[in-house]
Amino acid sequence: MWASSSKQRASDSSPPRKNKMQSQREYRSKEMDGFSELREALLLVDPFDTPLGRDATRHQLLMTAAKKLRNLADENQKLVFQLSAMPTSELHEPEIDVSRGMATQNAATTGDICQSTQEYNMEHLLFMASELIPPRPDYKNTTPIWPQSPPPFHSHGQRPYDMASGSPYQGHPAKDVWRFQ
Repeated sequence: MWASSSKQRASDSSPPRKNKMQSQREYRSKEMDGFSELREALLLVDPFDTPLGRDATRHQLLMTAAKKLRNLADENQKLVFQLSAMPTSELHEPEIDVSRGMATQNAATTGDICQSTQEYNMEHLLFMASELIPPRPDYKNTTPIWPQSPPPFHSHGQRPYDMASGSPYQGHPAKDVWRFQ
């Protein structure tokens, strides 16, 4: 009699429990929905990449997502650097010609690099290089001079970066910002 009354009190005070199988089924369903959503997001990020099929393991899917997130972070960092190097006067919306109903765009909105932007970027890179490479003293006279050619590597092992082509400088005279004209 005592055992039946304690069971009755326990069932009255606690909410009804779900079946363990039902809880696992709900968890798996939510997990599958999450992985399906991740597959769709990966296709949105890179629609030309070969999609992972339904037979892809969770590990493959998560590793692919992590790799693409790292790539997006790198691209974002490059874009932020390019935007910080561009003067704010060139970062405005396209002007609308009301009489023709067409938008006219400047070089900053079309993706073309105009001469003033290139000059600004050269000055910006030269300023950054001056922070990385201290001037060498000229032993003939005591005035410091800048190096006449780029060093093979900076102290932290990176080559100068060309924002226009997206590659390290190859010593091309038009891209060589280390020499003064």
